[in-house]
Amino acid sequence: RTPSGSQMKAVVGFLVFLGFLPLVCGHPPAVGHRRAVLTGDRILCPVLASLVHGGILRPDVNGSVTLEQIETALVNGTWLDPTNANFQATGIADYTLEEKDVQLHRDRCLTGSPCWLKKKAEGRVTPDTERYLNIYEMNGLQAVNHGFSTGVRGGNTNAPDFSVCNGTYPCEELFQKFYVSCADSNGRFYQKNLECLMCKAWTDGDRDGEMAYNRFQPIRQWQAVAAMQGWYDGFSRVERGQERGPLTSYFTIEDMRAMIMEGRLPDGYEIRHWGSMQDFTDAANKALPCADKAGNNPPWWENTACESLTGQSCNMYCDGGASCLSGRCVCGLGSNGISMCAVGGVCVEREDTCTYFGEPCRRIAADGPKAPW
Repeated sequence: RTPSGSQMKAVVGFLVFLGFLPLVCGHPPAVGHRRAVLTGDRILCPVLASLVHGGILRPDVNGSVTLEQIETALVNGTWLDPTNANFQATGIADYTLEEKDVQLHRDRCLTGSPCWLKKKAEGRVTPDTERYLNIYEMNGLQAVNHGFSTGVRGGNTNAPDFSVCNGTYPCEELFQKFYVSCADSNGRFYQKNLECLMCKAWTDGDRDGEMAYNRFQPIRQWQAVAAMQGWYDGFSRVERGQERGPLTSYFTIEDMRAMIMEGRLPDGYEIRHWGSMQDFTDAANKALPCADKAGNNPPWWENTACESLTGQSCNMYCDGGASCLSGRCVCGLGSNGISMCAVGGVCVEREDTCTYFGEPCRRIAADGPKAPW
């Protein structure tokens, strides 16, 4: 039986309570420490990249930041609501001191966990309760990537066509495809244009996050939708003499290029308070305008190099190696950690030709817990 809308809102709300929202975004895991290349082009999240660019967030010599550093930078550097900032930081700074240089196994310091209780009891952070994220090593890290994304800044490790971008990011071709194409005739980007971006990212974007193949659509989409909406609410400008709102708040193409392609705050950016937990929850439960009357989003990767639909409909189960998602049989991940492609009604594994700055893409599966699909 398909859960009701109110039931799914409760599920999403529970995940929000657990702090399961990565900001930004497999097999097999990397082995051993890889020294990060500390260039801003390798920071997937445009907000984190902008905070580093502005000197507000300061990683260590290997590229790691702590949960508290992220939280403080979001509050002081963007005026994000403090409670929301804590949720965001807790959701992505997942790794203990022992894991900080490899990031193979997450161990979040969630509310109510032994780690959290110890921090509260001692009134301070200790080496065993500190959590880290290497912000230069997020590519292929399933635990901190969205259920779907544009892949413009990277994290493009499960896309329909790996030949796009040639492994170099930020990617101008994807920026044009997703962002510029959704701007209006004056080169402005209002709420309706943001929704265009959300729908294009859903149908044509990367799907490398841990929620990407969850059976329930609201769980597949809530991370990316909440993040995109928060980006618009927190960093867009407002028409002169107007109150902030969906018809008056906008980005210019230059604003979007500054954050998405250059990893810096837009020229003329004015800091303001934004991102209350109510705003965040509302965004996480937002329906996409491209959904049909039944509330189902369009299929993804139609008419691409890797079709996702086998052509069968379903209630619970599918044949041919597919999974039943929103009443459609959809190809999921193969043994090599990337999506299979539908060929003649059957899901077939494809060659992994993904590269990232000249190296084969690595993928680290989410654990602690495992990806819930």
